[in-house]
Amino acid sequence: MGTATANSPDTIGLIGMPGAGKSTTGVLLAKLCGLRFVDTDLDIQVHAGATLQQILERDGHLQLRTLEQEVLLGVDLAGAVIATGGGAVIDPLSRWAMWDAGLSIWLDAPDDRLAERLRRSGEPRPLVAGDVVAALAAGLPAPILHGTATLARAVSIPVIASGGVSSLADLIALRDTGVISGAISGRALYDGAIDLKEALKALKA
Repeated sequence: MGTATANSPDTIGLIGMPGAGKSTTGVLLAKLCGLRFVDTDLDIQVHAGATLQQILERDGHLQLRTLEQEVLLGVDLAGAVIATGGGAVIDPLSRWAMWDAGLSIWLDAPDDRLAERLRRSGEPRPLVAGDVVAALAAGLPAPILHGTATLARAVSIPVIASGGVSSLADLIALRDTGVISGAISGRALYDGAIDLKEALKALKA
């Protein structure tokens, strides 16, 4: 088994959707690089004395994100591979902690593969409940305006919103942030929920 070289990052953060393989990949990557492995979801549950689903049902989504922030800011990120929860990059302080510590890597997989992995795991996931295929296919109910705009202000590259854009009002709200460079709304265009001419006209206003 290899170990980290002089050119290897001291800290590697893994981000992505539930079922993307952050924990599995993180364990293997940590062994390969000779680094510690940190799973923030596990640390959150130890910290709260409850499962993620119990925290979500009892205290709500915002409290779960707060606990995630506390864990990320409180744990020693140096010399570690960190598997984060899906909302880590939305919170500004959590995001900066990750970026300041080292390299961040997005793990992705097709929706059907994500769904199959979630089925096999048998573990309740806060972001995907019930019919996992339907939940993944449905996507976000609306764009995450504050988080996306915060990210756009924090980085020096164009940011394109790609989740929950399902109406002309969503496009206008993204436009009105003044910092988001574009949006992906393929399904809404295909289904006729957004008229292309109206969308272009609104975005130029």
